[in-house]
Amino acid sequence: MTKEKLFQLAKEAGLEENDYGIIGISGGAPLSILLADAFKIKNCGVISGMVSNEAYFQFADSTFTKDFFKPATESFEQFEKVVIGFPNLDEIVLQAGSRSKEEAIRASYNELNFILSEDLYADIEKTMPIDWWHGENDKNVAIESVELFLKDYENAVLHTIPNTDHGTDSRIYIGKIINGWKN
Repeated sequence: MTKEKLFQLAKEAGLEENDYGIIGISGGAPLSILLADAFKIKNCGVISGMVSNEAYFQFADSTFTKDFFKPATESFEQFEKVVIGFPNLDEIVLQAGSRSKEEAIRASYNELNFILSEDLYADIEKTMPIDWWHGENDKNVAIESVELFLKDYENAVLHTIPNTDHGTDSRIYIGKIINGWKN
């Protein structure tokens, strides 16, 4: 995956410059921020989002995903070895709608490698508004990583969701984000 390929796929999916809003959930967060900036989207929302490599790994010791994400920055073979032993791999494959475990593993590796190994954020306008909702007990991406990441975005608002982890019901927060945009 490259930025150019992502932009092409977004255009083909119907995203247009100056569209109203985009929301990214989990690993889709960095891609949404990148697209919001590139397409000059008016609003960007994030729910339980992944952050930059630097911010994530600074507090990764408090997450269970560190052992999963670290190999994604190394090689597909390293990543595959770790993923095969992942406790809910069958559930992930089912949720992703993949035809096979191999397809799901390759797709996960490609996405994580893209998010974690490239500096996607260097050229993003730091004044872009971001409405971010994150569980205070998230063990996938530590809230401290999110706070560190967002300090560079002057128009970012972090909403901490009390007593919640990464598995929060994103449908609730999609509504909250959109309702906030209407005001």
